[in-house]
Amino acid sequence: MENIFNNIFVSYHGIGDYDFIKLKSILEHGILPNIMLPNIIPRNTLMGNTDTKVYLVISPNIVGEKNATAYRSYIKNGFGIVVNRFPNEPTYNIKQAFPDAGILEGPIFPNDFLGITVPKKIYFKKIKDLPLELVNGTNLSNDELTVKDFIASININKLPIYDADTGYIIDYCKDKNMKK
Repeated sequence: MENIFNNIFVSYHGIGDYDFIKLKSILEHGILPNIMLPNIIPRNTLMGNTDTKVYLVISPNIVGEKNATAYRSYIKNGFGIVVNRFPNEPTYNIKQAFPDAGILEGPIFPNDFLGITVPKKIYFKKIKDLPLELVNGTNLSNDELTVKDFIASININKLPIYDADTGYIIDYCKDKNMKK
């Protein structure tokens, strides 16, 4: 069984907790630097995308669990995107706090996406059963909708779903006739 953590030529971009709105937007438009999103404020100042750069995280299998601080902080317990790009070194201050962080100049478009990461422990849960303080986009029309079903409905590129904790595939996008 494939483990995405073993692929040394990919990296990850954390979306933030269970941000359904941002996940949908990123799947449609890509990971964009702030200059392309003038009304968006990053959720933190240290690892928020800059005017022209986006932040990526290197696999925990490459840097080691001890050094996977950005992965643990921004990807492991929320939604993330696996990209087929590898980051450059960030500033010294960021590298000190997050040894697994890196930067890329400019946007990363959906054709560079290889998968979606989500904690398996929440993948089959109903959205209404998730901790409300971690959810953005709760005004979904169906309270009984599961995380799996929501992701399937917005997974326009038919990306595989990986467990953010282990790196193993937990689901494939099988239905080629899904609605956007």
